[in-house]
Parts: sequence; structure tokens; C-alpha cells
Amino acid sequence: MNWNNKIADFLRTVPSKSAFRQLDEEILPFAAWTQYAAPQLLLVPNGVMAEKLASSLKLLGGALGENRKVVLLPELPGGKLRTPELEAEFLATLFGVLKECPDYIVAAAGVLIQSAPRPEVLADSELVLRAGSKMDFTALLDRLVKWDYDDEFEVVSPGEFARRGGLIDIFSPAHPFPVRLDFWGDQLESIRRFSPETQRSDGAVDEYRVIACSTQELDNGGATVADYVRKLKLEVKLIYPELCYNQLKTYSSAEKLSEFMVAYGRLPVKSVTEWGDIAGGEGSKKGGKAKLFGCFPAVAHLVNLLPEEIVESSLELLREQISGQIKQWLNTGYTVFVGVGADEAAKEHVARWREVYGIADNALIPVAALLPAGVIFPELKQVFLNEKELFAANLQRKVRSGSGAVTAVPPRRKLKLDTSGVIADLNEGDYAVHLTYGIGIFRGIRILQSHGVKREVMVLEYADDKLLYVPMYQSHLISRYLGSAGKVPLHRLNSRKWQNDKNGAMRSVREYAADLLRMQAVRYNAPNLPLPPEDYEQLAFENGIDFELTVDQQRAIAEIKADLNGEHPMDRLLCGDVGFGKTEVAMVAAFRMVYAGYQVAVLAPTTVLAQQHFYSFRERFAEYGVNIDMLSRFRSAAEQKTVMERLADGTLDIVIGTHRLCQGDIKFANLGMVIIDEEQRFGVKHKEILRRLRADINVLSMSATPIPRTLYLAMAGARDLSTIMTAPMARLPVKTIICEENDKALLSAINLELNRGGQVYYLHNRVKTIEKCALRLKEDFPAARIAIAHGQMDEDELESIMASFIAGDIDILVCTTIIESGMDVQNANTIIIERADRFGLAELYQLRGRVGRWINQAYACLLLPRAEMMTLDGRKRIAAIRRYTHLGAGFQLALRDLEIRGCGNLLGKEQSGHVKAIGFELYCHLLTNEIKALKGEKPEFLPEVEISLDFVAFTWEEQDGMVPAGIPPEYIESERLRVEAYRKLARAVSEKELNDLRDEFCDRYGRLPRPAENFFAVTLIRILAAQRGYISVAAMGGTVLFRDGAGHPFRINGKLPLLGHTLKPAQKLVRMVEFARKLGDTV
Repeated sequence: MNWNNKIADFLRTVPSKSAFRQLDEEILPFAAWTQYAAPQLLLVPNGVMAEKLASSLKLLGGALGENRKVVLLPELPGGKLRTPELEAEFLATLFGVLKECPDYIVAAAGVLIQSAPRPEVLADSELVLRAGSKMDFTALLDRLVKWDYDDEFEVVSPGEFARRGGLIDIFSPAHPFPVRLDFWGDQLESIRRFSPETQRSDGAVDEYRVIACSTQELDNGGATVADYVRKLKLEVKLIYPELCYNQLKTYSSAEKLSEFMVAYGRLPVKSVTEWGDIAGGEGSKKGGKAKLFGCFPAVAHLVNLLPEEIVESSLELLREQISGQIKQWLNTGYTVFVGVGADEAAKEHVARWREVYGIADNALIPVAALLPAGVIFPELKQVFLNEKELFAANLQRKVRSGSGAVTAVPPRRKLKLDTSGVIADLNEGDYAVHLTYGIGIFRGIRILQSHGVKREVMVLEYADDKLLYVPMYQSHLISRYLGSAGKVPLHRLNSRKWQNDKNGAMRSVREYAADLLRMQAVRYNAPNLPLPPEDYEQLAFENGIDFELTVDQQRAIAEIKADLNGEHPMDRLLCGDVGFGKTEVAMVAAFRMVYAGYQVAVLAPTTVLAQQHFYSFRERFAEYGVNIDMLSRFRSAAEQKTVMERLADGTLDIVIGTHRLCQGDIKFANLGMVIIDEEQRFGVKHKEILRRLRADINVLSMSATPIPRTLYLAMAGARDLSTIMTAPMARLPVKTIICEENDKALLSAINLELNRGGQVYYLHNRVKTIEKCALRLKEDFPAARIAIAHGQMDEDELESIMASFIAGDIDILVCTTIIESGMDVQNANTIIIERADRFGLAELYQLRGRVGRWINQAYACLLLPRAEMMTLDGRKRIAAIRRYTHLGAGFQLALRDLEIRGCGNLLGKEQSGHVKAIGFELYCHLLTNEIKALKGEKPEFLPEVEISLDFVAFTWEEQDGMVPAGIPPEYIESERLRVEAYRKLARAVSEKELNDLRDEFCDRYGRLPRPAENFFAVTLIRILAAQRGYISVAAMGGTVLFRDGAGHPFRINGKLPLLGHTLKPAQKLVRMVEFARKLGDTV
């Protein structure tokens, strides 16, 4: 019998009335497993503990091969903190519980009294859609509105729907994906799932359940979750009851505690069990004594034997303690299993560890599974350890909840983010640039009627109140103006100034591109540093990551390693939103260089961020014998001198520092790579100093909100770019709340965070009054542990406070912007920012990025004065930060900030002048194409082709003697999506791309109407002509004229092609496509 069958059999024999000698969190899942007799509701003090217990139960079930269903019931905050996503998740979870009662429901204690729809009402709020069935189209739309679904043009989140002709897109909270319903009348012909990111279908679905997504739309009749407990006849286990009571009283109210006690007291007494206190007292059960059951944590308790202040630096001491205890178990007849999962490298890792600590061959038995934690079963004389426990890797710093309970963070699920375009949307009133006419103001989209023909046009206002009407099919010629802050002078229509500005920019771009490529050539001509082949240690380091890497992280690691092994030194920019795992990618690269014998310098913009990196690198590299130190103002003069000496003699492998590393007295023995974090915070001067240290140095830059120069030069081909656009598992967008100072929402946000065992940043950016602010918060939250941090504090005191906050020993950190960059505290998920209107957009985004680093819903409360006290730029920044709340919005915000602040001196004085003259997007377009031309590559876009066909009307309405060509508003109702569709068609450079767009339009919007089909045909003519070098296409009176750049017409057998007077307009269009296909023929 194998090990897991033995343990599973043993757990099944444990009496159902057993208690536990020491009810540590590590053995909670084992306790719940042994006490299972009927479906259970496990109530714990806070949400963090609930998430950990639910995750551990799932892991235990997988290891033991028993498929028990575990559900986590989320907490719902009130007021402004309640999001539609959280409400939809709560309802979906309750609905799933009603339909199929799970074995375990895990929740924070306060969830028991959370209001909910009456069970019978929720059970009836379901609509099952089946492909091929009859369904009243209008009734379905009415039902969605009644159930509080948001009517959108595009569906990207649960609780949204969109209608386009006979298509309805729905994202029901009951499913992890949206679907596209294709109706023919009231016949539901097909159901297709689709991607919220691409809006493209990716497979058929037989049926789809639609449920309500708001509790407000369902009659609750005073019901709570306790009603579901009684209906489902759940057994209730209240775990650490005193902590539960204290949590409710401290972070909710005495009234909430009283309400909980009433609801709890009304539960059937036979179904209620209370389990002891967290300090190790005996468990209890109503109704008699319980038999003690021997089940103990294996090694997690060892961390408590060390003084708290040395835990971070004592991983080796912990490992020695673990090895000593293992030897004692073996000497007393215990069998020791080590869970390694399915990882072969982990087995070798364990073998190496066994050799280092002198444990006999085959003494540790590897098994292909993992348990929630290491555990001892005395009656079996068996011990189970997870592989990482051998290295003390999961005994790191623990997070303390507000209640004093020790908690850890559960694993993450995968979540994709919206990867929509980088260029900002064009809104009415924005400055815009027309490629031919220059800078104007976008005045919206109108329908003009001329000679009985309706056309949809984009309206631009120029100097002297002149208006330009641009047909929608030419929308690709218009872009948003990004360049100069404030009022921008408008061009005059048909003046020479715009052409002169554009010509001047073209000349400058040509020189600038050549200079960039010369700089790139210098690096390309330098040989790269030689690296040995990767060995086991590199594999073991990469496998030691505590979470599953996203696809983008894996790709970025592969690209960086390819650069390091390439012929030329690396110069790569790693872009990823805040908290998307850039540092872990950089650590893999640093390990590769260090184990090849080179030194690595990590440059951070602030002392606090350097300190954070120092903790992270030291913890991650602890078991590999890598020497790491820091050079910043947190180090005394003597300590800095020692670090510099170790750098010079080569005994220091990795140095982490601030601008101090850029000074001339820093010497390296064998520098191989520089990692620059938060690159947007450094000037070119500092980066070039580091690059000049060695001609063949590898440079890896990281940024979340990259300065536009960096971002666009990377995209333009002057630098290599890696992007991490996929959110970590289960990451939720930060909920941004705008409220006036002294709003009650502020107190609610802090209370919610402390109640769920989290920590809070309170940003008060005035050192003179920061202590008064902390005292005011202490009056509002007397039980909270509050500390102050700002840049004028003594270095040792500041370092100590930051370390305490990271360790979870501070509940509320009242601070200045010193925390802006890099503070990575996974348990801190609420930030309060006073006078948010005074911060730049990139600053606000970085500050908001300090929270939401894990799976909990995070909140950013932006406190503002009355609206009339805010500046116009301040209002713009707040509007932008609210708009870009989705994960991965850093790129869009970088450009939006450029618009608000102006381009400044991003590209040097001369280049910035040209950017202001023609706009940032057009400048980058010219630069991209110029670099491609100098490198001998094809330009990004095909040249413009002028098209004039006397039988085609560029409208969607039928015309006598002409075929309509355009996208009807009834086909794509959203103006923004119609403009996007026209731009996509204009940028298509091949027939394959055009066919792909046809498939996309049919999938998203339904069968193409005839005018849209005709427009696709005209677009194909343009593509075929441009590919073969023709710049104009005309058809007049039956004669066809294709002209190339030299003015030569296309001929067939020496004659101009003719359409024939007898052909109908639709037939003429078909014949024009045939002629266009022959343009490449020699005739």
C-alpha cells in the first residue's frame, strides 16, 4: 500500500468527535478532513485565513486522491467598496452551492450574517440556454436588464451583455467565460464561447447558464447566508471562536457581533462545533468530551523558536534545525516522506540536500504529491514534508493579521487581462492630427446628406473656425495629438505650414534614426560575454519559484536567456504592469550571470526600493551561496567602503543600490550585467554611466509605466522589448474610489482591510503634519498598530519601520511618497492617498500599484478637495486613473500622462520641437518606418493609394447606378468600434489579413451586409495596387486607370483595361478585383 493510501485510511479511522492537542493553522485542513461526516461550513476569523484553508483542503484532496469539493464563499463589503464583480462572484458561488452542495464551504465568520436573496428566489433565477432551442429574443434581453446586466458595446467582464443584430454576447457569473449567441429570429442557432481580450470565438458550447448578478434585483426578504445553512443542513464548525468574536467587534461593530451571536445561536445545536484557540489549547465540542487525536505540524513551528528580528537572515540555521529533527525521527523508527510533485529536478534537489546535511541514502522517500504542510502522524510513525520545507523556503516571513493570527497567502488562479491597443482613444474635443491637413480639434462624428446621399464623416475644426469633413473610410489618416501641454495652435486648411512642419520632422527623423542605429551598431560589433552551458543549478533555481509563471514571464525569461547566450551584449527593456512579476524574471537572469562567474549590479531609484530588492534577492538566493549586499544611504560610510572593496576584489556577486552605484569611485572586478528597475525614474545620464563601465555589459531595464521615449524606441526597433501583459493568477484590478476628504468611505475602507487581516498605506505627503495625521487615525482606530515613514527620518529608524511593515507588524503605515516605487507587501491591499490631484498620473499609477499584489480585492481611495479647488490638470489625471483600472493599463497611462504634461524633453530639445509640431503618434510612425527603411526592412504600412470609382458610392445606402461601400451603423452600432473597424481595414497589408478581418467581423457582428462586402472588395483593390507599386486607381466611363509612382498606366496587351458599358455596378466591382490581381503580370 502506498503512502497516501495509508494516510487516507488512517484519517478515515479518526473518531468524528476527536479534538486536537495543538490546533495550529498548518493542521486545520487535516482536522477538517478527519471530522467530515456531512457537508460543512467552516467559519474562520477573517478572509485571508479562509482563503488559505480552502486552498489547503483542495491540495490535501488531490494528494489523497479523494475528490471532495471545496468552495470559498467571499465577503461582500458595503457602500462604495462593493464592486459588481464581487457581488456577481458572491451570487454565483451561492447559486452553485444551491445547485450542488459542496463538501466544504469556507468563509470568514461575518459571512454568516451577510444579506442574500432568499434561497428559493435565487434557485429560480436561472435561465439555461441550449443551442438549437427556441428562445424569445426580446424576452431574453428584458431578462438580462432585469437581472442587472450592463448593456455594453463589448463584453469583457461578468455581468455584461451586448447586442448586435441577431447576436447577443453574455458574460454570466455562473461561468468563467462569455458566450456569443447567434439567433435566427427566435431560433438560437449556436452558442460560441469567445475571448474577452480578442473578442473572437474559440469553440462551440452546448448549453450556458445565465443567473442574476446583483442582490438588489432579487427579493431577499431579510434572508442571510444562515438561511442557506439551515436549508442545506450544513454542519457548522466555528474555528477559533474568540478570535472570530474579537474580529467582528473590533472591525465591524458591537451591533454586528450581536447580530452574529443571534444568528449563530439559532443554528441547530447538533450541527455546531467549536474548535479551540490558536495558541494550542484543546478543542471543544458541544455535547461531551472529545478523544484527543495526535496530528502535529512537522517543521513550521521551528520558525517560532528563533527571535523574530533574525528570521530573515537565519534560513541556514533553520535548515540545520530541520536536518537535525529529521535525523532524530529516523533514529526513532519514523518513515520520512518528501513530496516533490511531478518534478524530476526536485528529486535531484532533495538528493543534493541530503548529501550536504549527511543523511543516509534512501532515508528520505520522494513521493509524487504535495500536502498543505509538513505533518507528523505519531500513530503511524510517519512524517510528511514538502520539498521546499527542507530549504526553509516556505517558513519565510509570515503575515500577521489584525487579530494576531498567523496567516499565509494561498496560491493564485490564472487571469487574463485586456490587451487592447496602446494608442489612446479619440474623444470629442481632443486635439487631433490629420496626415494631410495638420492639427485640429475633433468635433465628433456626423451624418451628412449631399445630393440625396448620406455619408458618415469625422469632423475636424481648424483655425478660423473652418471645418473639415473626413469620410469614415479615411479615419486611419487621423490620430490623437500628443505632444504639447495646454492650448495647441491649430493649422489653417491648405496652408504650407503643416507641410513645412512635416518635412522638417521627416529630415530630423532621418538623422535621429541613423544616430540610433549607429549606437546600436556599436553594441552589435562588441562580442558578448562567454557563458557556460546551463546546468542543474539553473534549473533548480527556476523551479524554486513559489508560484506558476505566466506565459509572458516564461517568454520573457526565454528571450533574455537567448540574449545572454547571443553574439552581442543585451540591451533589453522588460515592460510589465506593477506587480506582474518583472523582478522574478530579473532574478533568473542575475542567477545565470552569477553562476557564470560575473557580477551583477541592480540599480533602483529610491533607497526604500533598494532595501526591498535587497530583502527579496537575499531571500531568493539564500540556499545558493550567492554573496549579496546593498549600497545606499541605509549603509554607514564604513559599510559602504567595505561593499566597494568587495566589489573591486570580486568577492561580492550582486550589489543592489541607488544612484550611488553611478559614481566614479565604484569599481567592479568582473561586471557582467546591470539591471535597472523603474527605468522611467532615471535620466539618460545615469544609465549611460553604467553602460560605459564595460563595453560588453548586458543591460536589462524594467519599467511599469515606461517613458514614451523608451517604449516607442523599443517598438520602433532601436531596442529589444519584452512585455509581460498577462496578470498573475487570480489578480483582480484595483478598485479605485474617488471621495472627498472626511468621507465615511475612508473609514469603511480601512475597517474592511483590517477586518480581513490586511494592512493599509495612508499617504500624507506633508512631513510637518504627518504626526497629527497619525494621531487622528489612532483616535479612529485605537486597536490598530500605526507607524510613520518619511524620507527625513533617521536611516536606521526608517529601515526598521519598513522591515516591520513588511513583516506584518504594522497595520497602518502613514507615509509620504517614499513608498512609491517597489514596496511589495502582499498583505497590504488598501491605500489612501490624500490630495490625489497634486500627483502626476504616472505617480498615481505607481502609488496605486503598491496594493493588489496578491489575490485579494484591493482598494485605492483618492481623497480630493471640493471639485472647484482642483486644477484642470488634476481633474484630468483623476479621470484617467479611474478610466484605466484594468490590469496592464500602464502603457495607456504613459501616453495619457504625456498628453497632460506635454512631451517635454523626452527626445532631446530638437526632437521634442518636432513632436510638438506634428504630434507624438505621427512622429513615432515616421520614426518606425525610417528605422525599418535604414535596416532594409519593409515599412509597417503600405503606401497610400488614391481610389476614384464612378460606380462606387462610399456610403451604406443604395444609390441609383452605384454600389454602396461602407459599414452601416446598424451593423456596428458603436461609433468607436466603427472607427476601429475602418482603421483595421486601412492598415491591412495583405489579402490574408483582409480575410482574417472578414472572419473577425462575421464572428463579432454577424454576417457582412452587402455595403460592407463591397467595402472589403474596394480595400482588396487598394492592397493589391499598393503591393505592386501603384499609387492611384480610377474608373471613369468604363475606362480603368492604374498609375504607378512614375505616372505610367497599367495596360493589358498594350491597351488600358475596359469595364464594358453593359456590366452592372456590382459586376464592375468584381471585374476591378480581377484587374487588380493581374497588376503583377507582365503584359
